Amino acid sequence: MVYLEHYWVADALKEILKRVEALNHEDAAQSVPAAEAALQILKRIHNPHPDLQSLTLAVYASALRYNGMLTEAIETLNRAEVIEGTTRSGQGDVLARKAVTLVCLDQLEVALESINRAVSLCSGEAPIRAARSWIRMIAGDFEGTLQDCLEILQDPRIMGRTDYTALSAIVNAANVLSYEAGPKVELPILDRIRDAIAQSRQALPTEGSGYYRGQRSRLLLSRAEALILARTDDPERALSILRRAALGLQKKYPDDALDASIDLMCLLAKNGEHALAAAETRTILELIDRIPVKPPPLALAILKASAKRSSLNAMAAAELRVRLRSRA
Repeated sequence: MVYLEHYWVADALKEILKRVEALNHEDAAQSVPAAEAALQILKRIHNPHPDLQSLTLAVYASALRYNGMLTEAIETLNRAEVIEGTTRSGQGDVLARKAVTLVCLDQLEVALESINRAVSLCSGEAPIRAARSWIRMIAGDFEGTLQDCLEILQDPRIMGRTDYTALSAIVNAANVLSYEAGPKVELPILDRIRDAIAQSRQALPTEGSGYYRGQRSRLLLSRAEALILARTDDPERALSILRRAALGLQKKYPDDALDASIDLMCLLAKNGEHALAAAETRTILELIDRIPVKPPPLALAILKASAKRSSLNAMAAAELRVRLRSRA
């Protein structure tokens, strides 16, 4: 591919970069070689725009992050950050990716500074606000997370889309609403999130290769639906949907499966199925073994102790979920 001249144009490289981003979720081990090939193609493009240069480096950095090479990812993003002539949009994208990587390095305060700089540069760009919603969630700022998500879902350009932006806003909103310490909201807010789930689901391809490419999105929307159902007192149906989503994600998407499994542990415990909640902690441990970036050491220690128990109550499960996801 690197040596084929018809790939030596900006549009072709952008499509390759989209594929690298998809590989981060589908087969992370292949994303770094693919991103390295993209860097080689960039060198063969005559006078590439600074935004294309910074984007290629930023996508390479994301591939490194998904493979646990966090220091290398930050170094790459630092190179991207100083490329002269990059637009505000390009700068914001680099800063947002840097913020996510800093979270993985347990540098939460610096990450918040970076993502807020990105939002100030590109206040109208939903992908950057979606990244901030996730970082705020990790920091325990559930009100801020929900505010970012609802602003994204109010944007008519976003509703009904199936890309990262709409999907992450839906999932993050449902996530924080499932926490015991999450925001208290009225029914119209829940209805808005349900409508967003329905519109995004309707936009997914229903046949051909597009159906299979949309499988991750379909499963993540099911997870969000389950969390909202659990919030609105339909726990049995929520458990059924969440079990299927968690199982469906396990084969190809361990990061996403981990989140679903943590939610499942909490919902099982909340429904009084304490033995099954304890058993789910063992699934969580297996999924953590499959991902490069691990939860904080104390959270892992508590998880391993919980996995040896025969039951797990709702309070212990809720506390464990917060510890597994928090970097605050």
